[in-house]
Amino acid sequence: MEIDDDGRATDVIAVSSTNSPSIANDIAEFLFKVKRLKELRKAELESDAEGSDDALDDEDESGAKWREQEEFEGSKTYTPSSDTCEYQYLHGPLCNALHRKLDELVDRHPELRVGKHRVDLALVDRATDKARVIFEVKTSASMSTQLYTAFGQLAYYRHCFGSADTKLILVLPASTASDFAAAEFFAQANIQVVFGEAGVFESSKGESLEEMLSSIL
Repeated sequence: MEIDDDGRATDVIAVSSTNSPSIANDIAEFLFKVKRLKELRKAELESDAEGSDDALDDEDESGAKWREQEEFEGSKTYTPSSDTCEYQYLHGPLCNALHRKLDELVDRHPELRVGKHRVDLALVDRATDKARVIFEVKTSASMSTQLYTAFGQLAYYRHCFGSADTKLILVLPASTASDFAAAEFFAQANIQVVFGEAGVFESSKGESLEEMLSSIL
C-alpha cells in the first residue's frame, strides 16, 4: 500500500494493525515468512534448477491421509443481511505458529512427524500412521459453542485417528488465559490446555509445551 512518508510517496507492506488482537502472532508470522523466503532464495542461488525444485518442495508425501499445509491468515468477509462485515481471522496465525513449534520439537525424533487431517494438528507416529497427540485450536476462552465443539472434536478425532493412549490438547490464545474458566471441565476429560502467543506455548501453570510432551519426545 502507498503511504505519505514526510511528503514522499512510499510503498509499504502492512504486517498487522496496531489494534489487532493477534498482533504478536502477526509479527512473529511475518518474521518467519521473511526468514523462510531468504532461506529459499539462498537455496535457489546455490543449487541448479532441479535442486531448486527439491528445496522448494517440503511437502511430505509419505502419507496421503495427513497433510502439512499452513492455515489461512488475514481477514475474512461475510454478509449478514445486506451489510458486509470484515473480521480478523485469528485461527490461522495461532495454528501456524504451533505447527512451526511442533516441527522444532520433532526435529530430533524421526519416528514422529507433524500432520493435519480434519484435526488442526497432530504428532503422528510414522510406523503406525496413528496420532500420538492431537491438537485442537480455538480462539474463545469462554464456555461457548467453540469449546463445546472442541471437546467433541478431540474425543472423536482420537477415536478416528489415534488410540486410547493418544494425548488430547486444546490450544487457546495466551490473551484468553486469565478468562479461561473451563479448565476443570477439560481436566476431568483428560484434555490438557495450552495457551500460545508469538511461538511460545505454555500451560496455565507455566509448563512449556516441550515439558507437556516429554513422555513421548
